[in-house]
Amino acid sequence: MTGKKSFLFLYFIPLVLLFGMSQDFECENGLAKVVYVDSIDVSFRPRVELDDIHGDLMVLGGADKIVLEQHCYLKVSSLKKKKGLHKVFEENKAAMFQKGHQIVIRGNNRNPDLEIEYVLRVPTESDIKGELSGADVECEYVSGKVELKTGGGDIEVGDIKGQVILKTSGGDIEVKDVEGPVTASTSGGDVTISRVDGNIDVSTSGGDIWLREVKGTCDLHTSGGSIEIMGCRGKKVFGKTSGGDIIVRDLLADIYLRTSGGDIEVEGIAGDATLKTSGGDIRIDSIDGYGDISTSGGNIFVEYSGGDIVLNTSGGDVEVKKVIGEIDATTSGGDVWVKKYSREDGSLGTVELESSGGNITLYLPKGCKATVRAEIVMRKRSRGKYSVHSDFPLSMKEEEAGRKIVLRATGDINGGGDIVELKTGEGDIFIKKF
Repeated sequence: MTGKKSFLFLYFIPLVLLFGMSQDFECENGLAKVVYVDSIDVSFRPRVELDDIHGDLMVLGGADKIVLEQHCYLKVSSLKKKKGLHKVFEENKAAMFQKGHQIVIRGNNRNPDLEIEYVLRVPTESDIKGELSGADVECEYVSGKVELKTGGGDIEVGDIKGQVILKTSGGDIEVKDVEGPVTASTSGGDVTISRVDGNIDVSTSGGDIWLREVKGTCDLHTSGGSIEIMGCRGKKVFGKTSGGDIIVRDLLADIYLRTSGGDIEVEGIAGDATLKTSGGDIRIDSIDGYGDISTSGGNIFVEYSGGDIVLNTSGGDVEVKKVIGEIDATTSGGDVWVKKYSREDGSLGTVELESSGGNITLYLPKGCKATVRAEIVMRKRSRGKYSVHSDFPLSMKEEEAGRKIVLRATGDINGGGDIVELKTGEGDIFIKKF
């Protein structure tokens, strides 16, 4: 083949072969090693395809031609077998050949006693497509499309400029310093992605997902692991786990997160947020955009909300320490505690708080303008047990409704304004000024 050169270096570990002793091998500790080096000169952007590779693979960009190193390790049980070593190596080493602008590397190792490690050096401007039977693969310093698949090993890529597609049936995936979109899939391992300028699509059947400093839309799915996102600057982030926790910090994007049974913790969100969990708690340190927050059985805690927010829990408490925008909070069985601040224009915004069986506590600025409508529904035997306690003057009225008693408290604060509606059953309502 034009432009192809082949060199054979034979030596044993730890004994190095002396030149001129091509057949009279000496073996120590039952292990022999052979290194094959093949190369192909290229004056074009190559498309390198690796197929049926049995062994670990490292791909490195920056070379001026295609260079394939095959590090072959063979177990030798007796000195009598040394005469057949050369034949074993030759029959099982990979073949490399050229088809136009395509470089094909085809594995051929069928010997269970022979282990081959591959080092492939390519020009920086190259496209790589590789399929391994179950070993680990690494790829670095390539400007082009990188597509790697392994039957069960780990995959690690870094310093890539181009599209990256990775798949392993059971190992971990690590991606760092990539300019381009990334698709990563593993059937059971963890996925770690950092410093990527491009869209992300990640899925794992049971591992965790870690995301750091990504500029692009992110779509994350794990069937049982946790998701942790930090320092992302994309447009949207979608995350779903069937049973793990979700942790988000320092995010300049809209987020849509769902977990079937874990907790959600959010800190430093500049965009909108939709957070849902089927059974865990939700904790938000700060959110500037719109929030749609719900849990089927846990508590909801919000330290700061700058925009409008809707909160719903089927059985836990709701606590919001500072909210600027409008708020709608509902719990089927817990308490609601909210401190509401006025907006920049001085208006309060609509406030709707409801509990089916707990207490409601609302703090309002003393100078705010609001129209209050508070209501407590209780059984007749609970008459006098629950009441509306307000630092602002309100009118009280009690009436019977079938087997229930309804206590209503209404009034205009500072002449009236935005509606403040508070409802609970078998609980107290506290309206306090600050």
